[in-house]
Amino acid sequence: MTAKLLRDSSITTRLLIPTLICVLAVIGTAALGIASIAGIHADDTQQSAAVEVMSRARDSWIDLARGHAAMYRAINLKAQNVESRLVQAATREALQAIDRAKRGLATLQLSNLPIENELQAKAAKAVGMYGEAAGQAASFVEDDAFTATMSMNDAERKFVAAQQDVSTLTAAAIELESALDERMAALGRSRLVTIGVSASLAVLLSVAASIFFGRLISRSVGRMTSAMRQLAAGDLAVDIPATDRKDEVGAMAQAMVVFKSNAEETRRLQAAADEDHALKARRQAAMDRYTQDLRHLRRRRDGEPRPLRRGDAEHGRGNVGSGAPHTRQCGTRRGRRHYVGDQSRRRRRCGGGDVVQHQ
Repeated sequence: MTAKLLRDSSITTRLLIPTLICVLAVIGTAALGIASIAGIHADDTQQSAAVEVMSRARDSWIDLARGHAAMYRAINLKAQNVESRLVQAATREALQAIDRAKRGLATLQLSNLPIENELQAKAAKAVGMYGEAAGQAASFVEDDAFTATMSMNDAERKFVAAQQDVSTLTAAAIELESALDERMAALGRSRLVTIGVSASLAVLLSVAASIFFGRLISRSVGRMTSAMRQLAAGDLAVDIPATDRKDEVGAMAQAMVVFKSNAEETRRLQAAADEDHALKARRQAAMDRYTQDLRHLRRRRDGEPRPLRRGDAEHGRGNVGSGAPHTRQCGTRRGRRHYVGDQSRRRRRCGGGDVVQHQ
């Protein structure tokens, strides 16, 4: 079915097929490129989100450590009987750092990332529990450094747990960022190879299609040209190819069939005209002979000498050479008789008419 469609398709359609294949290949390659860009963009977005989570989790860990250190500094200042203003400043700094760590963990966005939300919830809960313990210890700093130190024992355990949970969340974000980075690099390489192979295949397919359809067209046109040359040379027995095709070559073949039919009709008419001309010539020759014979008969009837013919002249010369008497048959209205005489006699009356003697 496909072969018949290709065979009946027009030359313009066949010439457009390689171009169409090339266009489709270019579109496919462009689609692969767009898909690659889209995939890389999605991974890049996830990587940026993972980097953001990693950065904010790390900042929360740093703020948590900074707040814990500020609490111990405030307790040491109180133990050294330093001015209460400095103790209050250190305590306020510790509470602010812990509060920043809590807010940083609470505002993390993990909805578009393959990171478990439980890690964020666990880290935020641990930091919150440590913040409560640190706040309780801070309430004792200005009154008694020893009581504050005893309160920090419980806060120390919660600090270690909170720091460990935040570190786990940070490690998950770092691992995700590294995985996305590797995946983007692999995707870029694979897409590059795919696009290169697709482009090469598109070029090869276009060239192959151009050669294939070009040979189809050239073979058809070549056979048609050969048939036209034979027709031009007068060979009307040549077979016209591709008369059943529906394309331009088929139209040319149909035109050649008409040309061949016209040439055969012309040849037939010419042969009939030649035959008629030959028949007329034969009739004219017969009429000329008939007219000449009538003229001879009229002359003989009127007694006029008949013109010498080639046979008569030769016969006369033969008689002269041999010296034999000449025999002449004369015809009259009453009958025929023979006359015998020599060559010196020219005329003799025979049956009331003159008879010409042969020389």
